[in-house]
Amino acid sequence: MRYAVVSKGLTIDQLRAEVKKVGAADIREAKHVGELFCELDEGQASTLAKVPGLVVKPVKLFQPDQQTLVEAPGVEKLWDVFTMLRSLFTPPLSGTGLTV
Repeated sequence: MRYAVVSKGLTIDQLRAEVKKVGAADIREAKHVGELFCELDEGQASTLAKVPGLVVKPVKLFQPDQQTLVEAPGVEKLWDVFTMLRSLFTPPLSGTGLTV
């Protein structure tokens, strides 16, 4: 089964060493988030979960048809953006009473 191994205080090199100790296969590194993804059996996963500073999470199957696409409202002109941003403030920003 595929697992994500997350470090809580270990470097990526220490994390890789711990994963290799238990015999993980197909190890892939996510450098920007400091995680490793690998194939482990249940025994290997439970052994790895006991290591201080590691969190072992199973990776669930993700299908492309599970995505929900949300379309952003179309903005055609700069004035539309200004009006939308101005409406977010209470009271709306109008510039009344300001001196430049």
